[in-house]
Amino acid sequence: MVCSIFGIKMNRKNWFLHIVFLLLLSACSSTKFVPEGKYLLNKQEVEIDNKKADDESYTSYLRQQPNKKFLGTMKLRLKIYSLSGKDTTKKFNKWLRKKGEAPIVHDPELIQTSMEQLQKVMHNKGYMDASVSVDSVIKKKKINLTYRIKTGEIYSIRDFSYQCKDSSLIRLFSTRGRKEYSLSGSPFNLGNLDEERDRVTKMARNRGRYYFSKDFVSYLADSSISNHQVDVIMRIEPPHAMEKGLRKKALDVSRIHNVYIHLMPPMRKEDTIKRERDTLFYKGVYIISQGDRWLLPETLIKTLSIHSRNLYSDRASDATYNSLSSFSIIKFISIDYNPLPLEDTSLLDCHIHISQSKPIAVGAEIMGTNTGGDIGAVVQADFQYKNLGQRGILFDTKVKGDFEKASIVSGDYSRNYIYEFGGDLSLTFPKLLLPFSIRNRLMGRKGTTSIFAGFTRQLRPEYNSDMLDFSWKYKFNTSTYTQHSIGIPFISYVKTTDISPSFINYIAENNINQYINILQPHLILGMNYQISYTNQRRNRVKPYEYHIKATVEAAGNLLYAISSLTNGEKDDNNRYDVLGIPYSQYVRVDFKFANAFRFNPSSSLHLCLVAGVAIPYGNSTDIPYEKKFYAGGANGVRGWSIKTLGPGNDKSFDGYFSLKMGDMNLFASIEHRLRLFWKLESALFFDAGNIWSISNDLGKFSLNSFYKEIALAYGIGVRLNFDFFVVRVDLGMKLYDPAGSGTWKKPLESGVSNLCFAIGYPF
Repeated sequence: MVCSIFGIKMNRKNWFLHIVFLLLLSACSSTKFVPEGKYLLNKQEVEIDNKKADDESYTSYLRQQPNKKFLGTMKLRLKIYSLSGKDTTKKFNKWLRKKGEAPIVHDPELIQTSMEQLQKVMHNKGYMDASVSVDSVIKKKKINLTYRIKTGEIYSIRDFSYQCKDSSLIRLFSTRGRKEYSLSGSPFNLGNLDEERDRVTKMARNRGRYYFSKDFVSYLADSSISNHQVDVIMRIEPPHAMEKGLRKKALDVSRIHNVYIHLMPPMRKEDTIKRERDTLFYKGVYIISQGDRWLLPETLIKTLSIHSRNLYSDRASDATYNSLSSFSIIKFISIDYNPLPLEDTSLLDCHIHISQSKPIAVGAEIMGTNTGGDIGAVVQADFQYKNLGQRGILFDTKVKGDFEKASIVSGDYSRNYIYEFGGDLSLTFPKLLLPFSIRNRLMGRKGTTSIFAGFTRQLRPEYNSDMLDFSWKYKFNTSTYTQHSIGIPFISYVKTTDISPSFINYIAENNINQYINILQPHLILGMNYQISYTNQRRNRVKPYEYHIKATVEAAGNLLYAISSLTNGEKDDNNRYDVLGIPYSQYVRVDFKFANAFRFNPSSSLHLCLVAGVAIPYGNSTDIPYEKKFYAGGANGVRGWSIKTLGPGNDKSFDGYFSLKMGDMNLFASIEHRLRLFWKLESALFFDAGNIWSISNDLGKFSLNSFYKEIALAYGIGVRLNFDFFVVRVDLGMKLYDPAGSGTWKKPLESGVSNLCFAIGYPF
């Protein structure tokens, strides 16, 4: 008897070896290497008697942690370590110990340290009377610890005041916006007080205090008052360890003296000759170049938020840095301030160094594809010129061609492959091309403007289609974490030709005439808005990161208003048109949330939630085909290949992947990623989701049954992470198929697996 798992044939002998290995792993004692008289730290937890204070995981503060669990269940690495023998000279034992994890032996001395740490944490939260106790349970050389916290009553701030020799700083700090601001009446929480230190530091440095730092801020607290109250004084004073000359003017207001921009050419190994410097004084700024001046002076000046005679400001530095970062031609940026060597002045010279990247970039890519077993290939070439007109304008052009075998139901078709080719052009300006009055309302924010035009032709067995696209898009940031994108307008024109009679008959025979819109030419004119937020900082890795993205797209409203006001004529399908071409009217909303928990540099857990809905109205009874949702594939429920899942539990379109589209989308995924060695990473994932129809009855969404129509899949993945791109191979396995009445799938069933190839992580 021969079975196959994940495409690997396994005979009875292999099955027997795997079963023996699993039995050894489960039976092996995890306390095998725990010395006599010692105990394995098996489990520990923290209980707290106050729900208001139970706002985080306190186990992370404990000074000793048990062995790590694999996916929150078995201590796999400890088990692997315990399989090794005591003879450490044997290579196999060495290998097991290297791949495993040694038992964490309980250290009684660390209990007191952990209790003190927990008590300190509670004091920082304002629970000054908190106490901590610990209980232990010992069983078979294993110990379980339970820490119990009694918080007592929280202390609050009765009076909060500032102490500083500079009265203007006190007035500045005691206001937020135009309102008086004070921490009086709030909990005596050291976290809040530390945030206040950050706030006043930011305010001071944005109003000319160049030397000001967080170290200038300290607190005096008087807790002798009754009724669990504290009086707090914030002291603003330069540290005594500061150099005497700087300490005298540490709180003084600093102004910008001169601004210097240093233009540096690309660094090449063959450059051994020192280039001559050329200095140009333009609109109050010194532009110093080595060799060619590769950006126009007026272009450079428009990026600056730092100007001579202005107060020093961190905000101005960040705005200048972000503006320069939008230039593709710029590779490196640094902004430095040098105080003038005069004791009686607080003037600063600003030096901005920017280096040039290679102005031309050419790329080509060849990639194989696999859609439900249909093999294909994609060829793409890309040309970029990053400094058009010496204004930092990015010119980008792409050409693309691909083909793929098409598995379709029986019929008379002229080809059994799908061919697609096309190209696009784009210009990206490192500024917002807006009227001056609108730019003022955006408070001088920097951003980019992109103009895009593209053409795609697709040759399918069922029909041929041509698509023209145009868009004008603005991107800008309102904070370090928030980015906005506005597309005003975007235009698409789609025309279908050479429709196969077999395809028309299939639609008619299966009573799915609502999909006839795929075959009709249509125009889309609309706008979209996208906002994205992340807590991730540039060049910083946090233990917990998240990204939120929301998009709203509306089309056809302007055209419909004009048609209605001008009493335009409707066609035979009761639709308005433009030059004989009907236009679509709809609204589409998309939402995505993704986060990552980083346990250590090699291990992380990633979650993703996606939802979307598109609703036609007015001039349309259905969503344009290219704006519908699809399920499956490398970035969807990976047990199914792309466009082979849904809508809902419907099975009508099996064999016609182009029809498996919907008006609503739900998707969720959880994935554990583990860095193995070199560039190699592994992943375990679980996916859930589907698409549904709203504007027709096939696969229609229903609150009473949609949860029964959510497809489930699980699998493993291998990735090669080359830092600048990731090659990904995922093997997805169907767990629950909602088609028809719904079926639970077994690992050995035929057609249960799907292999996905992709570039980049799924989310």
